[in-house]
Amino acid sequence: MLYEYLSQQSKTIVKYISTQYQSLLVLIHKATAPTSEK
Repeated sequence: MLYEYLSQQSKTIVKYISTQYQSLLVLIHKATAPTSEK
């Protein structure tokens, strides 16, 4: 029971972190991209 709960929590956390990471990469790319691309 406890293991299943922790497993579910870790999946949610990993999903959240990966989503935030993707957003961060997009922001960095936009910030560093030359203005000609916009």
